[in-house]
Amino acid sequence: MPIPPRVLREEAAKLTSEFFIATASIGLSNREIGEILGVSEATISRAKKREIYFSRTRHHQWLIAELLIQICKELQRIYNHPRKEKHWFTTYNYLLRGLPIKLIHSIEGLIEVVRYLESRELP
Repeated sequence: MPIPPRVLREEAAKLTSEFFIATASIGLSNREIGEILGVSEATISRAKKREIYFSRTRHHQWLIAELLIQICKELQRIYNHPRKEKHWFTTYNYLLRGLPIKLIHSIEGLIEVVRYLESRELP
């Protein structure tokens, strides 16, 4: 049974909103977001003005958005403080062997960061 278009629009609007809230919370610029999604900075600037940017037909971007949102949720779970979350994101991590902000520029890196954060216990 196909998913009704209204439900698809609601999912897309929710993902779009959560994604741009998450990227703002960790301080990603439009340029960085564009690099991660594989689009231009101008596309991101326009996307932020729209209620819906993501679409299930663009599977790759949808997956990236879900992973980035998950990273932000895990950082909130662990640190629950915006400054600490941003600091973790921009500080070299020896277990990940890199800067999380650089690792997320690939699907593999996004998945690795999510797995790492999900495995972390609360401080």
